[in-house]
Amino acid sequence: MDCKGIKSSVLHNKAVERTGLPLQVIKDWIGNYKKVVEGRKYEAQPQTLYLKGMTGYNCFVREKKDQFNDIADWAPAWNLLGQEEKEEYKQKAKEKPVVPPQPQQKDAFKRLKIIREHIVELEKHGIDVALVGIDTNTGSQILLGDGKSAAFLKSEDILQNLFAFHSLGTKEVPKDLKSLQQEAQTHMNKLYSKAVGKKQAFLYTNVKKGKIQVNGIPLDVLPLVPMSDYGEKKMKMILNIKEISVEVPTSPAYEVSSLPVNNAIETELNVKVQKAVEEDNLIGSNFI
Repeated sequence: MDCKGIKSSVLHNKAVERTGLPLQVIKDWIGNYKKVVEGRKYEAQPQTLYLKGMTGYNCFVREKKDQFNDIADWAPAWNLLGQEEKEEYKQKAKEKPVVPPQPQQKDAFKRLKIIREHIVELEKHGIDVALVGIDTNTGSQILLGDGKSAAFLKSEDILQNLFAFHSLGTKEVPKDLKSLQQEAQTHMNKLYSKAVGKKQAFLYTNVKKGKIQVNGIPLDVLPLVPMSDYGEKKMKMILNIKEISVEVPTSPAYEVSSLPVNNAIETELNVKVQKAVEEDNLIGSNFI
């Protein structure tokens, strides 16, 4: 009985003698031929996504990142904290749910990255391109590009007009009313951005789904609906609003950390809630 390895070795040597090619080249040719004829002997396995829970450091960065100019400042600032402060952030991190990224969100990020790479290549050829848009899931702005076009699109007026147009749509209404709708929507976007500490368009769907609660809105205007559904009187009432606050329900169905709320606003909300509870207790004691 001939050994398969010895027989292959003999055939390899004969091929080397006849062709004058190196032995490794002969082996590579044979290997490639077998792959073509027999196909791959393995199947790609589905990838497993491993999630790591939020750490105290992650929680610290999320709260304080706006105070730092450079990412290199994060770690030194964390190291300067005392052990008790670090333990507090670790406890906060444990209380925050771990929500896996949605497949649609991951796919969107991949495609935006590809677009970003194309924009960079175009800039190398002297073509100044910028892209501006809105994430309709979060209301966040999307801006790609580093040239003068991108700097122009960063203008406050342009972004607010974009937010307003996106919220109002292209519904046919009288010109004067359309202008009032746009003005009221721009004002609402500014109030909302100030409340959450970040430039974002106000999404009425988040209110409708119960993802956020908005305080400071006149009762005559409630429930909040798109500006295109309001009349002139109610839109003028919205324009008179000076400030609003945003509260994220602590329901487990939503991630509390998905919407950044200013610490000052959060403290104000807690004071109002405590005051309301004390008033309820006082009223209840009067009836006993």
